[in-house]
Amino acid sequence: MGGRGKAPYDGKVMSPQPTSRPAPAIGARVRLMALFVVLLALSPLGLPAEDEEARIVVLRPRPTDLMLGPSVVSLLPMGVEDDAIEQIEVRLDGEIMGVLQQPPWRLTIDAGEQLGPRTLDIIARLRDGGRLTASVALRPAGVGSVDVRLVDLAVTVVDARGKTVTGLEQSDFQVFDGGQRVEISRWGDKPAALAVALVLDASLSMRPKLREVQKAARTFVEALDERDQVSIVAFSEHSRIVTPLGAGRHASTEAIGSLEARGGTALYDALFDAGKAVEQAGARARKVAVILSDGRDEAASGLEPGSFHTLEEAVRKAHDSDLVVFTIGLGADLDEADFSGRMSHAEALTRMATSTGGRFFRLRRLGRLTRVYRTILSELRHQYSIAYRPPPVRPGEKWRSIEVRVDRPGLTVRTRKGYFVD
Repeated sequence: MGGRGKAPYDGKVMSPQPTSRPAPAIGARVRLMALFVVLLALSPLGLPAEDEEARIVVLRPRPTDLMLGPSVVSLLPMGVEDDAIEQIEVRLDGEIMGVLQQPPWRLTIDAGEQLGPRTLDIIARLRDGGRLTASVALRPAGVGSVDVRLVDLAVTVVDARGKTVTGLEQSDFQVFDGGQRVEISRWGDKPAALAVALVLDASLSMRPKLREVQKAARTFVEALDERDQVSIVAFSEHSRIVTPLGAGRHASTEAIGSLEARGGTALYDALFDAGKAVEQAGARARKVAVILSDGRDEAASGLEPGSFHTLEEAVRKAHDSDLVVFTIGLGADLDEADFSGRMSHAEALTRMATSTGGRFFRLRRLGRLTRVYRTILSELRHQYSIAYRPPPVRPGEKWRSIEVRVDRPGLTVRTRKGYFVD
């Protein structure tokens, strides 16, 4: 039992000096019982004192335990009666795994197959309105220095008409990493909870369009499920995270309504900020950016780029954040070249999307924006989830391509093109 020390003299109760006759057996038992009471009082699992501060003790898992697959979470409320607890919420890496409403305070969760460091958070809500929290930083022994990260894929399958295909089985999929076929470690066809960065262009050119864009964006937020989270990112002369992930629907719709059109277009910085906005999402949440823009990345002067980050840096951030990017190009200026002269605005938006497994929508009429938002949300609800353990990295390797195949004719698979390994 944690916290108990070693008994004096290796657990033997010794007299300070020899006696002429042995002590009565009952006296030895009394002394042993007294010693046990002292040790119990010193133990962190001892009986709580009347004035003990209320807290939640996490009995399992221990900090060095490996949470993999079905895992037990065992809790012990201290200094508070069970009847005073309304519920206890268990979170793993920020994602709610289950809720307990009565003793025994024990729950078996599906911890997935992630082997690296993780965080377990416990939130106990009391009937008097108070709450108790506990947190365990899980650092499994023996895996801290080994790259055991699973590669997670959001996979969309469509038929020849572009309609999403459901009802496939794990055996229908083949995954290739760097040209080498790999074994699927985890597969699912149920809709995942979403962590969405809704990115809106608020540059000066958007002024005549902004009111209708705000209306469509609010409709998108209101269509999200209760378990989904959204962050609002806006960009003009600068990009900014207007509301953080988890701020709530009301705060998000209010933030959308407060946007004003002004300045230049820091588009690439906005993609970079979208990656930052979803970093606190749970391990099982699907991280998504939905970006609307009507013009190329440029400063208000029109004489220089609008972003601090380059397109390459922004796309790298999206990959590092496991972000699936959907882009919407609005208006007639999408074919205008960027400042590098290498690609048009439409091509930049296409690269953001296709590289990460999303889609680019070219929108000539603003009246179709609500329909496009609805299409994106429908696709996210009909994706497959695939995770696999990648082969070892070779010396000098920087990028690893990914290909997912479906063993059925007439179907097309869409997922991220690869990932950075350096």
